[in-house]
Amino acid sequence: GAGSKGTGAGSKGTGAAARPLVNDELFCLSLKVVSVNSTLSCVCFIFKPVPVPVPLSSRQLFVVISDKRVKESDVTWNDDGGDVMEGSADDDSLLPGMVPTVPLSQACSGVHINLVTSTSDMNLIVGSEFVVAGVVIAAWKFAQHLDLRGMSYDDVEASCYQISGHVSNDGKQINILSGQASCSVGFPMPCCMVSKKNLGQPPEWLMRMFLRHAITAAARIAANELPDYVIDIIGAMAGLPVLRDADRRTGEKCFVKTNLLWQDITKKGKFKLQGEAYKIANERVGSSFNVPIIAVPCEKENGGILHTPAGNNNHFWQSVSNEIKKKMKGCPWQIRLGAIDEELSLEIKKVEGKLKELRSCNKSNEINSRIRRIRREKKRETDEDRIRVLGSEEEAANKELRELAETTAIGSYNLILAGLKEFEVVLKTRPKGDSKRPESDLQFVLWKAIETRAGGRLDLKQSGLDQTNSAGLVSLENCSRVFDALLGMYPPTTDIHEWLKVKVVNWERLGKSLYDVGIFLKSQRKRSPVELDRKLLHLWGCWEDAFPGKSFNKFHGIFCTVRNYVHLYHMAGRVSEESNEAYNGTLDDTKSTLRCMPSHTKRIDKVTERSQANLKGEVLESRLVIKNAKKSRKSGPRRPRALNQDGRVVRIVTDKYMEVDGESYVVLSSGNLLVKKWVDIFEWFAGGRAPQDWIDRFNSTAPDAYTDVDRAMENNSMLV
Repeated sequence: GAGSKGTGAGSKGTGAAARPLVNDELFCLSLKVVSVNSTLSCVCFIFKPVPVPVPLSSRQLFVVISDKRVKESDVTWNDDGGDVMEGSADDDSLLPGMVPTVPLSQACSGVHINLVTSTSDMNLIVGSEFVVAGVVIAAWKFAQHLDLRGMSYDDVEASCYQISGHVSNDGKQINILSGQASCSVGFPMPCCMVSKKNLGQPPEWLMRMFLRHAITAAARIAANELPDYVIDIIGAMAGLPVLRDADRRTGEKCFVKTNLLWQDITKKGKFKLQGEAYKIANERVGSSFNVPIIAVPCEKENGGILHTPAGNNNHFWQSVSNEIKKKMKGCPWQIRLGAIDEELSLEIKKVEGKLKELRSCNKSNEINSRIRRIRREKKRETDEDRIRVLGSEEEAANKELRELAETTAIGSYNLILAGLKEFEVVLKTRPKGDSKRPESDLQFVLWKAIETRAGGRLDLKQSGLDQTNSAGLVSLENCSRVFDALLGMYPPTTDIHEWLKVKVVNWERLGKSLYDVGIFLKSQRKRSPVELDRKLLHLWGCWEDAFPGKSFNKFHGIFCTVRNYVHLYHMAGRVSEESNEAYNGTLDDTKSTLRCMPSHTKRIDKVTERSQANLKGEVLESRLVIKNAKKSRKSGPRRPRALNQDGRVVRIVTDKYMEVDGESYVVLSSGNLLVKKWVDIFEWFAGGRAPQDWIDRFNSTAPDAYTDVDRAMENNSMLV
């Protein structure tokens, strides 16, 4: 539960509700009725032992069900909850973010439970008494009753677990929650005070691990036992110094403290810092400009288990594209595009001159002059009969002009001029400067093969070049198919093929390493920190071989934030944002349904109500019944497949051709004519359809198993 006001770290709203979760202060008492290793019914009760220990303290509480049974009528429920069921709608005595408390000293490791039964039905357990050293220290009523279902009290099992809350969101949202407001600030990482300039710096652990491997290989001695300072000295002597990591956001560097410092420096925003003073203050507080909404300890920051690997995956493919872009600068296609504006301007002047010449030879000018004279006279005339006569003369002249255009070359050149003007408009609206549209055949094949050959899926809702984590992993798993297609675009004797043959080795190694790390982090199982370090060291080496000097938020995040998190909690996929991302579709449907509500406040309240409906047991049970009834057979693992037609197919020209004065023209869908040699450029910018030469060469690299349908689907879908 989160209040609508005061969402800061020190408020009674979202921050107060989340604080017990992120500080690991809560425990869950679980009671279940068991028969032959099968759970018949279960109830959970969330409580907070007081006094509260130091945040992130690990504590084990053992619970034992006593033989004593207590009737509800004989129990005095705790004052802060009265006799209102915990968590019910009437429970307004508990403030938002508050949970039932049980007074347990930190030295206490066990508690006895007295089951409280309903006065009217002994088979219903309605609450429990907490007993320590024979004294009842708390009594709480459950939100839901535990039904014995004809079983005995001996069949009730009790257990108690410490609840550990973890942030599960993308990087942008994490920056907002921490009070940094944006992921583009000078010190963007939630785990440490690293500057944006140093995001590509290798962390201490990685350099030491690399040096230990190097020493072991060179000296044939086990370097694992050498102290860190010895490794640092050897690294410095070898010219590979171990650079110190940025300070962790703990103690005086935590978000709460650094924001208080910022508020003090700026006098709560009343004093504006300028220039060097702003840089110094920003470095001191690590871009902690706003009050943190949820003050998550840096030990629990994971940077986004889903989005961090996905960001690395997208950077990988875009880095390959940028490398190709640099290599192909000045290719024949770009030379053609560089000269097309001037060539088109000359062609328009040429056609206009030809039209002028034809009109003078075919009395077209004389007819046009007659039409203009008739219109002027018609405009001055007041007599209705005379106006009708002039109208008939104008219509006859127009008919004569149409017949002349139809029977002479004037009509054809009119269509040619209109086609050239249409082409001119397309060129004026094409992307200027840096664009995500492929600028060469290799760039086109790269993005096309990612979808059609490697099984990826470009997300049109974003830049058009990003992929979701699942689609990105599939494309990485099959990245060799993409690189095979690139190699097949040019003969082995060409310079470009030789360049690609060298490059794709490092690209493929990096792609496979990214896939390996991504699958490791996606898993729901317990994760080995040692294995992760080994995979990350290999990944770093692959990044440096393929694209040295990489530096971006998620690059640092995977080697620092995610790595430290796995080392502490030995898990990754369990706190992935994947479930949140899957829920976004449901949330979009709710927002779409309520979009016509005029009041923003009421609309937001209603969206929140419907989003939280599943928190009610009876609602959730009904939805689960419906979901199970509609469940279809599992489709199995996703396999690479050709892209289905999805509305991205655009056809701008027809299959008709015309010859005019020995020149070949293509009929556009508008009916106008365009010189055949420019059709590929026109289609590329007007509809996104690649030049036929690119398509033919790409088609020649298709696997033997490809059918004609596969090729057609692959070649006719456009890149956006």
